[in-house]
Amino acid sequence: MARLRESNHYPQQVKVAMLSPGDPRAIQRRAADRAPWGRFQGREFDDSVYVSWYDSPRSRSSEMPESLRFPVGSFLYKTLRLDLIRRFDISSNKAVTFTAEQDDDFLAGHLSAVLGEPVNHSDLDKWRQEYDSYVEDFSDYLKSMYHDMRRLG
Repeated sequence: MARLRESNHYPQQVKVAMLSPGDPRAIQRRAADRAPWGRFQGREFDDSVYVSWYDSPRSRSSEMPESLRFPVGSFLYKTLRLDLIRRFDISSNKAVTFTAEQDDDFLAGHLSAVLGEPVNHSDLDKWRQEYDSYVEDFSDYLKSMYHDMRRLG
């Protein structure tokens, strides 16, 4: 999310697929078949998937991890897409859509249902502050990088 905050180009839609922390069936099934691939993170878009490989030999000596782009027809794109679909299929709480019109009452209600315990506005404020603190250095780095790119470009 920090990258979206600092980016000059905003997507029309962002999809996030994650296991519900309140769904032990999905978590158990997901944990049982997880193969040790090394530490990587993928971002899927309509025409490509971008994978950042944190354990790459080149990543260890760089500020940012090595990142690779795989187009829509590639094996890795298809594999990660099927993995995302599978996460959705095994989840009992299929989907929630957040729109710009929804407020913190909607978010607190949804999180209360997912977590199985009450969530209030002060919880949301606290979590946002913790997240802002967590990504502050990375956001500053992105701002300086974008500033340098505009200056050079």
